[in-house]
Amino acid sequence: DLKIFREISHKMLEALLKKAFGKNMKKQSLKERNRSRKAGTEKVASDKTDGKFLMEQIPLFTRMEISTPPGAKAAEKLPEIVVSAGRNDKESVCIALYNQTQDTQIFRWEESDFIDGSKIPASDIFTVKEAVPWLDRMGRTVLEPLVKLNEANIITVPSGETRLLWIDVKSDLPAGKYTWKSSLVSTVNKDKSRPVVITLDLQNWRMPDDLGLMVSAYGPYKFSWAKNKIKAYWALCADYHINWIQLNERPALKNFKK
Repeated sequence: DLKIFREISHKMLEALLKKAFGKNMKKQSLKERNRSRKAGTEKVASDKTDGKFLMEQIPLFTRMEISTPPGAKAAEKLPEIVVSAGRNDKESVCIALYNQTQDTQIFRWEESDFIDGSKIPASDIFTVKEAVPWLDRMGRTVLEPLVKLNEANIITVPSGETRLLWIDVKSDLPAGKYTWKSSLVSTVNKDKSRPVVITLDLQNWRMPDDLGLMVSAYGPYKFSWAKNKIKAYWALCADYHINWIQLNERPALKNFKK
């Protein structure tokens, strides 16, 4: 009976492996498979798409998890990104990085100090950030909190995972087009550098400093990772020309703070 049970178990395992890795899986005896496992040489079929590192621009505020797969427009080479904005108007660009290879990919963000063909400091217009993973209340590891790149400008994307680059754009320069050239350079292999080119198409109108809008200030909550950072949270509104925020549920004018 034990022999029959083992035979059935082996057949069930074979069927599951074929379903997971395809019908063309090379047949291997159980003894050979066990020997391979003990020796650490067993080959496992990869579920990584083509084993490539892909990139794509995605809509702002798209809900992304570390396991989000590449979109239809993801490619090894990122096309030039054009951002249209008014003077003194803050816009942003979000770039998804998909590591479909078997290895952790580590890149160094290398950027031009100046706008292409000029002596305008790129830091006067562009600010590079990344979305770091954190566990939400549903148990999903999402990419949300935005932080500036570390001091070494290093971006790490583990095998099979997704990361986000976030680039803020804001300028009060004269209307015109301003191109900034940067690249992701691998620090772990001789992979080709991946250029990131962003052109700001600055329009001939200026966003006023104060829009005169009054909005509710939801979050960050005291029990969250942003505890004691409420003033910094409110200060973000000023970047979007919102200078009055509601401090409680009653919409009376006296409950707004500048």
